[in-house]
Amino acid sequence: MGSQLKAVKQKKMVFLFGIWRPSKLWNIFKLMLKYFFRLESLKTYPLLVKIDVTPLCQLKCPVCIHGAEPAELERQDFKNKEMRFELFQKLTDELAGKTLAFSLYHLGEPLLNKEIYKMIAYASGKGINCYFTSNFSLKISDNEMELMVQSGLRQITVALDGFTQENYGKTRVNGNVELVKNNLERVTSTRNRLGVRDLWITVQTCVFEHNRHEMPQVEEFCRRIGVDDHRIFPGTNEPGGWVKLMMPRRTPKKARGLPMCRWPHFASVVLYNGDVIPCCQYRNDNPYSLEQEAINMGSVVDASFASVFNGPDYALARRMMLDPGMPGAEIKKNFCYQCPVIYN
Repeated sequence: MGSQLKAVKQKKMVFLFGIWRPSKLWNIFKLMLKYFFRLESLKTYPLLVKIDVTPLCQLKCPVCIHGAEPAELERQDFKNKEMRFELFQKLTDELAGKTLAFSLYHLGEPLLNKEIYKMIAYASGKGINCYFTSNFSLKISDNEMELMVQSGLRQITVALDGFTQENYGKTRVNGNVELVKNNLERVTSTRNRLGVRDLWITVQTCVFEHNRHEMPQVEEFCRRIGVDDHRIFPGTNEPGGWVKLMMPRRTPKKARGLPMCRWPHFASVVLYNGDVIPCCQYRNDNPYSLEQEAINMGSVVDASFASVFNGPDYALARRMMLDPGMPGAEIKKNFCYQCPVIYN
């Protein structure tokens, strides 16, 4: 029980560390007022911002958008796309003292952006906690490993869906399980050697019929190398997986007293090019499609984040969370239109 409580405490530290700053507490108070009393004119900032440092990924996992059929994948353009440090710096400078945490991944492998350690160090220096999820199936030099550990990173989650290449490779297509395990051993040993106490290392495993029998080996491996937490989730073998679950729906749900989705109120996603979208689940193919017009809430390239997050598109999305069947042609142009969270 003690270890479980410690794990829960460490996970929450990503958001709670440094929360005592008056400007952060004031922003949280305003967010709650805006959420419960629908005060659209109140200027706020999200508690969490997911930053798509790069949508590119070297794996082709079948449940992910990167594992789509070849013909469909050709209609998506992920190549040569990564956030530049200057844009990240601009965003961090504005959100410092308000936002609690940056989640530095979305659709891609964050370590493919070679400026990520510089980004983490900069955000950490501004009082924003950072974490990300990685497949860890790539070469990481000793210097890069030390930069990662000493950057100020609060949490890293590594996907390890099996213990042998045969079974791991069925879901992490193009991945190398021995490389992942080696990197995990190196990151834990590097953290311990350098005496870094604030980095929480988690292993995440999606369980399928083909890898279920390997869970004891994965758990023993995590214990042996000193991983802080091992999370197990049920997997799905359906191609497209979670992407298909968030396809548009037709019938709006009935109006409610409280918003059906908290994302437009408390979190946001900034894509590699500065476009802002309200969540990380719906319309994942849209920003990178060669056949669709991009739908977003605005851009932070030439405008402030506050002007977008408190702008008319976000205000409309928050009203839709209360009553998705509200009249008005403008709702059909909003990012949240027909989202399965508010539509049947």
